[in-house]
Amino acid sequence: MTGRAGPRQERCVPMAAGSAEIASEQRTPRRSLGEQRHYGAAGIARRLEPGLSFAQGAQIGGAYGKCRMNILRTSPDTLTSPDGTPSYLPVRNLPDACVLGGLCLIALALRLPSLGHRPLWMDEAYTWWYASRGLSYLWGTVPSFESHPPLYYTIIHGVLQFGDSELLLRLPSLLFALALLPVIFLIARELMPGRGWPASLCAGLPVATIALSGFQIAFAQEARPYTALCLGVAVVLWGALRVLRRWDAIAPCRPWVAPATPEAMALGIGGGITLWLHNLAPIYVASVMLPVVCWSLVNRKRWRFLPVLSGAAAVALAIYAPYLPRLVDRTANWSTSTWMAPLTLYRARNIVEEVFALHALTANEYARLVLFVAILAVLCVGLWQCWRRVGRWEALLLGTAAALPILVLVALSLTMAPVFATRLLLPVTIPCALLIGLAACRLRIGSLRWPVAGIICAFFMMTSIRGYASQQNEPWDEIARLLKDQVKPGDVLAVYPNDVELPLMYYHSLTLPSPIIALPAAFPAVGLNNPYPYGTPAVPGLTRDDIDHLLTNTASAQRLWVVVRTNPASNDRALLERTLATYRTLNEHREMSANGIAILRWDKSLPKTVSVQD
Repeated sequence: MTGRAGPRQERCVPMAAGSAEIASEQRTPRRSLGEQRHYGAAGIARRLEPGLSFAQGAQIGGAYGKCRMNILRTSPDTLTSPDGTPSYLPVRNLPDACVLGGLCLIALALRLPSLGHRPLWMDEAYTWWYASRGLSYLWGTVPSFESHPPLYYTIIHGVLQFGDSELLLRLPSLLFALALLPVIFLIARELMPGRGWPASLCAGLPVATIALSGFQIAFAQEARPYTALCLGVAVVLWGALRVLRRWDAIAPCRPWVAPATPEAMALGIGGGITLWLHNLAPIYVASVMLPVVCWSLVNRKRWRFLPVLSGAAAVALAIYAPYLPRLVDRTANWSTSTWMAPLTLYRARNIVEEVFALHALTANEYARLVLFVAILAVLCVGLWQCWRRVGRWEALLLGTAAALPILVLVALSLTMAPVFATRLLLPVTIPCALLIGLAACRLRIGSLRWPVAGIICAFFMMTSIRGYASQQNEPWDEIARLLKDQVKPGDVLAVYPNDVELPLMYYHSLTLPSPIIALPAAFPAVGLNNPYPYGTPAVPGLTRDDIDHLLTNTASAQRLWVVVRTNPASNDRALLERTLATYRTLNEHREMSANGIAILRWDKSLPKTVSVQD
């Protein structure tokens, strides 16, 4: 029996017995359709188990009743294997390999420049200091005052066995960023399957937006865990999408057989490892898992998947369980002290604009607003195209993964403490890139697809070029060289906050003629009676007693050098300068960067009034 002809071709499973027909069915994969077909009990049983005779198939079919084959709503590239499950082989042909390989080379070329030439900035100095500790200290003590779990620092600890140059410290971030691109391509092929160069180019558009994004390039060149976090979120997103698109196809036909669990492993093991990469990683993992849980609950036929999904969640929680007490402690510390300014609507919009590097494109606020609205419109179009032409649950998955983390971070910033920062939106760029690709490649007017795709690529290429042009550094290597040349024997060198000593310690080859005095105590200064306005229990604020203690210990020094790093959450720098001006003369003041890093030289002299720049 053959199926009726339609706009797409389909061949129904033959009902009659015969090994030749079954063998032919196995050799020729059936192209799936976005509809349901009724099969006879014997035919569907023999389709699932080709070795059965017609009588055995009828007996099994009668035992389980008539089965309805629910075939995925995909394009003709989704093939059905002989056991009744859809077979996805996204990267299996020359166009796929060429597109993905070319984009990876472009991404590598954009991320390599300045990878080992730019000096470390403060957060990267934190990474170096943590990773240079022993593993027992790294896993036992560091989590008590560091906001991130120690997994990423353990990876860097292994890298440090081969050297501690800027290039080696940033190399893992580069590798994680490059590994992200194939995962995004796999997700795009699930959403936009097909054959030939057009399908491969469509699936490559989301990869191109990530490869060309100035926002992604900037974090791929930093020794921080955010590109690793993006890779973990992408793996969990891939697993969730495969659950939505594959499990529903095999559920009605084989209710007695548990579904294959590679997707569940991606959700369980991948989700558990991702949770160890950032203290706010549970927000991103939960945003991806929530649509899958809802998908399994709304339909009673899918309740059989709950044990598998519950097992995946249990695996993720078991992997993450040792860090949960530390997370609770760090949440309490963050809620009582933070360096971030309170969140406002204007600041929230600026942060979201920075995700698309709009500040690098134009300084005009109205132009940025127009571009921001245009990007939101493109994302909405992509979500609508996914809803209509791919699937509702797939659209809900991408929409939740893109919007829910932003909403949760905003809610935490308004109710507990400000946590809404630009770098925390890096994982959100993954579903946004997929929605942008769907918006361009699912246009009904085919002649507009490639011009729109070209405009999108040009836009993100411009963000990467402008991002390089507007890149700001913290010149700690230059500061270390200057101090080496200027600080004389007998001088005193003090730094505030105390974490300023970390980048100066990194450039230890530029030996300083004077030891560093960290104010109010050496890093990490945990458990002092001082306030902690910087969001970490290792960096305390400054009090008048600390300054008086510094003046007493340096009374005999002719010159006092102070390296300060201004923080908008504290006025300690102004207090320090006013107090020092009472006893010493400010003879040198160098602002080293736009981030508020300055070198001050206070000479011993009679008290007099000086002009101090707050």
